[in-house]
Amino acid sequence: MDLAGLGYSALRAAVLVVAVVSLFAMPKRVWPIRCLTSVAIAAYVACAVMTYSIPYDFKRFWQVGRDLAAGVDYYGLSPTGERQLILNPPTVLPLFRAWAMLSLRDVAGIWTAVNVLGGMGLAPLAYRAIRAQMGADAPRLPRHQIGLLAAALGMSAGQWMGMALGQVSVLAVAAILAALWAQGAKRPGLAGLALAVATIKVNTLLPFLGLFLRREDRRSWVTFSLATAGLCLATGSPADLPRRCVTTLATIRATFEPGRVNDYSFAGESHVSLVGLDHALFRLGMRDRAWIRAIQGATILGLCLLQGLRLRSGRIDRAEACATLGLIGGIFFYHRIYDEVLMALPLLYGALRASSAGSPEERRRWGAFGAVALMVVYVCPNGLRILEAASWAMARDGAWIRALMSPLAAWLILLALALAAGVPRGGGWFGLGLKKWCAVGAVESR
Repeated sequence: MDLAGLGYSALRAAVLVVAVVSLFAMPKRVWPIRCLTSVAIAAYVACAVMTYSIPYDFKRFWQVGRDLAAGVDYYGLSPTGERQLILNPPTVLPLFRAWAMLSLRDVAGIWTAVNVLGGMGLAPLAYRAIRAQMGADAPRLPRHQIGLLAAALGMSAGQWMGMALGQVSVLAVAAILAALWAQGAKRPGLAGLALAVATIKVNTLLPFLGLFLRREDRRSWVTFSLATAGLCLATGSPADLPRRCVTTLATIRATFEPGRVNDYSFAGESHVSLVGLDHALFRLGMRDRAWIRAIQGATILGLCLLQGLRLRSGRIDRAEACATLGLIGGIFFYHRIYDEVLMALPLLYGALRASSAGSPEERRRWGAFGAVALMVVYVCPNGLRILEAASWAMARDGAWIRALMSPLAAWLILLALALAAGVPRGGGWFGLGLKKWCAVGAVESR
């Protein structure tokens, strides 16, 4: 790594540390935070420009758009053939078709710029969404803290990976946040439109649909259904839609076969960046894939039902339900680390709850909740790959390292869910462990 790379890594580490500390206590002087944030944003943009190359996944997306423009039967290709097919649902095809109207070089640069700006914009958008769900009496965060958290998310490993690949995760998460904001702002039609856009990442969206089951959300479902149908039909006839869905599902199944790109075993082409309970269960020693699927499905279903029951019983409010479903969405069957920009939602919720906490202990707990959510998106696949390779020479200790570190993002998400469940009762080992650390050199933010 060259000197510039070392400097950027040091800056990113500083932003992460200061962002985490800000969740527990804010210093009396805020100008150093403003300076750090400004330097971080400038460095983030400069690094994106200097290291830019046409993203790998974006090339495939653009080629799909070219196929559609040329009348090529893309969905007639074999899911197990030489050409790697996309895993996205048909609602994303209008976007790919629009990209194909420009040259690959031009539109790749535009989309990278959108992802660069969007990565920084998720924190403010999550802040607006959470406050809209909280209602008129929602607490506020100072602007310098919002900017700091935005910089921390933008410089994260997950955001950087998604940007380098040309993925659509930032757009999908932004659409979900927009839908939650619109719902809280009593704009159901706009919420439905945003949900339709979010279908480009169905596995990220699905947990949030449970928040749209009230009578006042009926209009959202109407616009959601119409807009989704419109996106599906914009690039094909209604008669072709079932075949497109069947081919997409077959493609997804094919990528999970042993040795393929989404295989969570050690033989998988790119298993280190996967985030999921199946990945974690395999690292714990389970090898029966049918049992792994069953346990994963039952756990995710149970978590979703539990949050729904807690919301219906009044044990949590809608804002907390959004935050916990954001965590569940991060492990909803299949994700990679670049999809974890969804952690903007629990991060900002933790920051808001910590800032308005009625006791130091409550602040520590909610600060820990937000800090753990932020750490999820900082899990670095390259670091995990190096650690996993080294672990094979460590005998039994290596097995423990693979079990604990390889699925680190999933373990952090489960830890954050546990922290959320324990906050209302107060006390606990995590809060006690942070008490002395947070009291040194800091004051409670107002």
